[in-house]
Amino acid sequence: MPAHASPTNRLHYRHSGRFAARLGTRVGCHKDGLHEFTAGEKISGYTHASEPPGGVLALRIGALCPEETAFRLPLHGGVMSMGNTVVRQRGKLSFVPDAYMATARRRSSAGCARLFSWSTCATANSTACWPPMAHRGSAALGAFLREAEP
Repeated sequence: MPAHASPTNRLHYRHSGRFAARLGTRVGCHKDGLHEFTAGEKISGYTHASEPPGGVLALRIGALCPEETAFRLPLHGGVMSMGNTVVRQRGKLSFVPDAYMATARRRSSAGCARLFSWSTCATANSTACWPPMAHRGSAALGAFLREAEP
């Protein structure tokens, strides 16, 4: 059973409350997104560069919304979990379409580049998009970000 759930931002809370109600899962969100929860949701806040419960490191992306977070998991040399910043369409990496972004594309590029520079997942298989890239994800993300630099 999941002991902790940490959506990458307030917009991804979705069914977290069901896990909390049925399984006792503790739900967390970046403190800058807590204003969204006004219906009595039991949710705790954390900050970027901190370690929310579960042994992950919360890192700032801030592209989709200001509190957008990526999580670095200490597995296999470092695995990055990012929500809806970089997607794979027709086999190629791209940023989430502008219609879904709350801020400028350049900010998305900068957020991802900062995230990638913090990552040590070059020696691991990273999952930079959905469906996950099981092999060479880190290399594909690095090449994409170098091409996307403003």
